[in-house]
Amino acid sequence: MPPLESIQAFLGKVRSHLYRSEGARWALWALVACGALALVLPVTARVLVGARTTALAILAIGGLAGAIAIAAAVTLGAIVPRKRWGSDVHVAKWVGGRRKEIASDLLSAVELTTKSGRGRIGRGVPSQDLIEALVGETATRVREVRTEALVPREPVRQAAWALAAIVVVNGAMIAAAPALVADGWHRLLAKPARPFDGASLSAVPLVGDIELRLTFPAYTARPSATLPSTSGDFRALPGTTVAITTTALEPAAQAEIVVEPTNGAPAQTLPMTIDGTTLRGAITVGGEARYRFQLEDALHKKVIEATPHQIELEQDQPPQVQLYAPAEELDVTDMKRVELAYVIEDDYGVTSAELVWEAGGDTGKKTITLSSPGTRAQGKLVWDLAEVPLPPGATVAYHLEAKDNDLVRGPNLGRSRTYHLRVFSPRQRHEQTLARQGETAEKLVKNLGGRLTLDADDLAVRDELHKESAEIVVELGTLVAAYGDDQMADKQLPKALDAMRGRIDKLVVAEGKGLDKLPRHPNDPTKVRGAGLRFAGGDRALVAELEDDAITLADWLDREQMEGLLDVADEIAAHQKRLTELMDQYAKTGDPKLKAEIDRELRALDQRLAELAQKRANMAEDVLDQFVHADALQDQRADSCLAEVRRLFQAGQTAEAQAQLAKCNHRLDDATQAMEQALGQLRGDKFSESEKKLDELMNDLADLAQDQRDIAAQSDKLFQRYADRADKLLSDHAKEAQKKLKSAVQKLQERVDEIPESGLTPFAKEELDIVRHRLTDLDKMLDDGDIAEALGMAKQAKQSLDTIAAELEAAIDDDPKSPWVGQTEDALDATERSLPPAKKLVDDLQALAPSPDQILSPDDRKDLDKLRRRQQANKDRAQRLVDRSKAMTPDLPGTAGEEIAQKVDQAKQKMGVAETRMGERDPSGAREEARAAADALDKARDRAKGAARQQQSEGQTGLRDEPIRIPGADEYRAPEKFREDILEAMKKRAPTGYDELVKRYYQELIR
Repeated sequence: MPPLESIQAFLGKVRSHLYRSEGARWALWALVACGALALVLPVTARVLVGARTTALAILAIGGLAGAIAIAAAVTLGAIVPRKRWGSDVHVAKWVGGRRKEIASDLLSAVELTTKSGRGRIGRGVPSQDLIEALVGETATRVREVRTEALVPREPVRQAAWALAAIVVVNGAMIAAAPALVADGWHRLLAKPARPFDGASLSAVPLVGDIELRLTFPAYTARPSATLPSTSGDFRALPGTTVAITTTALEPAAQAEIVVEPTNGAPAQTLPMTIDGTTLRGAITVGGEARYRFQLEDALHKKVIEATPHQIELEQDQPPQVQLYAPAEELDVTDMKRVELAYVIEDDYGVTSAELVWEAGGDTGKKTITLSSPGTRAQGKLVWDLAEVPLPPGATVAYHLEAKDNDLVRGPNLGRSRTYHLRVFSPRQRHEQTLARQGETAEKLVKNLGGRLTLDADDLAVRDELHKESAEIVVELGTLVAAYGDDQMADKQLPKALDAMRGRIDKLVVAEGKGLDKLPRHPNDPTKVRGAGLRFAGGDRALVAELEDDAITLADWLDREQMEGLLDVADEIAAHQKRLTELMDQYAKTGDPKLKAEIDRELRALDQRLAELAQKRANMAEDVLDQFVHADALQDQRADSCLAEVRRLFQAGQTAEAQAQLAKCNHRLDDATQAMEQALGQLRGDKFSESEKKLDELMNDLADLAQDQRDIAAQSDKLFQRYADRADKLLSDHAKEAQKKLKSAVQKLQERVDEIPESGLTPFAKEELDIVRHRLTDLDKMLDDGDIAEALGMAKQAKQSLDTIAAELEAAIDDDPKSPWVGQTEDALDATERSLPPAKKLVDDLQALAPSPDQILSPDDRKDLDKLRRRQQANKDRAQRLVDRSKAMTPDLPGTAGEEIAQKVDQAKQKMGVAETRMGERDPSGAREEARAAADALDKARDRAKGAARQQQSEGQTGLRDEPIRIPGADEYRAPEKFREDILEAMKKRAPTGYDELVKRYYQELIR
């Protein structure tokens, strides 16, 4: 091939490669753009498309973007390359740009062989031979160049990789969210359906007046309502059936109601019946919506109203719940009962209520039996905290929840405000203060040890000991303040601690003044020669004082811990008594309700026995060895004993469980008595003077109680002789009297049964139980013909009814605006209706019973007079004991003096009544009052033992069903005298180096 043609062929190949490369490159980029559009368009449609116009706009934008991409690819891949590389000169320049070694020769050969180049030969250009030689040489060199290698492949590869990436992203999108992609394309491409199935919209009404009949859901108990000649708009509850009657204004072969929910749900078409021009249909309301009438003529042409009718939803409101509690926040013990009251109101009906509590992430519920279910429910309940596992210090949030009777959408839930209670008790507060006292005692012993080994001239150690002593003074002050508000602490304890604080403070202040005045060397202020001589006297006084105080603190700590043991023992005894009573009742009645109460008492005994063991473990071993006998610590055997009681009771062996419980009680009573003796020995050994005085009073009280028991026994014998003679006198007409009296008893029982318990206070409920028991006993005594005993029972029943009436009147007066006062008033009315038959029963029995003067023999009258004089003498002794107790109160442990004076005075009042009854020759009244006085003195002895150790109240009365009514948690306030001392001390300048310490303690004190 000639050289020139060879060069031209080479350039032609290069041009073809360039065309193909650019065409492929931009074609690929056009496909990348289309792939990106395929990715973006469905997502954009899913987000933005709500109307067809938006879809068309997005499609137009997408189509325009695709067209621009294709046009750009055609321009850049086909047109631009052909303009750029259409001539051999342009291709030669492009090749030269990549192959420098042939760039000049190739371009010269091409230019010289063109027509324009040949025309310039002979005018300063090489000859034809030279051109041919150049062409030949160039042709030889270009044969060695590979045209494929000249054109770069990287731009095409980049475009190919971009296309592959966009294909992968599209594939992943389809795989991950096929529904989104399909829905997006559907929104863009699907042809919109014609509204109302192609029916024509009518701007004028299709029907005349509309009559609506609303039938409400059955649970509302609302009567049906008719709305004549309406526009068709209405408001109704969910579940309401609306019957529609109207008149067609155009001929119709078929009629329908089209219901369109406002929440976007599909429209619903409901058929209507046609009777001439009258149309009838029905809608069941499910939510807010609008509806239209649609008519179809004989030619199947449909027309629908353009203006819809509105359906508004009437909401069934949740119940309004109000909970009434004793206070916003309560401090309680874990075995207390809390009285709560509630008022629940709902527009249609309340079906259930629950008390809900939460403690430490755990929740619990108690179902409440509604006393008056309906649209309004109110009543009271007693929440037994024994149902809730509450550790000491736990905080419980509780509220009331109620559900209504909505059967359409499900019950609506209403809830009350939230209240809180904290598991805490006076005994736990007392024990916390005791723990602080123990810590103070340890600091005092440590300070004493430091002073005994002190290098008298070492001022650094002396400064530190002085700071510690100042801390002890302040901590003793806080203990005095805490014990001042502590009902569990012996009243002598804060006095002893305050005196101790004053003595130590005086010595510490003197030491501080000496330290301030001491000349110190500037180079070593911690060493002053001869300093020990200056503090020798003060050191001896401080050491002696601290030694005495360490012993005193330890003695008081041992005493308070021993008294704490007996506090728990008191609670155990109270639970024992309660458990015994419950088992006796269950054995007689078999009432299944008593099982839960028995289980509660068994759990309470388990908890108290565990607490007793814990307290014993915390006591000093030397105190246990010296004072506490082994019989006082039988809690482990008691645990196994009670476990056997529980096993027998759960197995249905009630009699065996009662016998086993009696054994357990005997063991626990022995242990308690041993602990009482141990406490007496401890007090006698370390607090001998006050214990001696207490023993004297207790001995006098025991003698007085024994004499009163003798008087009561003699009164009982006199009454029995009187009762036997009375029964003989009445034996002739006993049957007739029994029939008349039993009828009166039955009438009174009926009146008592009419008293609604929902309106009673817990105390009134207890009295009502007493009334019922007395009436049962009265009925049995009438069967036995024991008129005298029956009269006593009748009097007691009437007295309890009087007590109930007074209690209910007081409850109404205390809170006349309470929401449940109506129930209390109903209970009071029923109680007052019971009083006349009770009084008549007493009068009938008194009229039937012979006069004591007719029955008592002369010897009986003499005995009754002697007994009256003995009762008068015993009453005078009681008064003298009251006076002595009041006078000795400051010197006795705890509140023993006050307790003895109060209880003996109550017994003295009973003695006075008994004396009067004896003077009136009333054997029945004399016996009852003498017994009551003896019981009061026995209780006075038991109570005095507890009062000597500041026995906490729940140990004796905490097991009653009386719910707690306590205010919010008490805030600690220091006594006024102590606060004055603090303010006075704050005015003084603290010694050098003590400022931060003093500041910290003042902040702690006034916090």
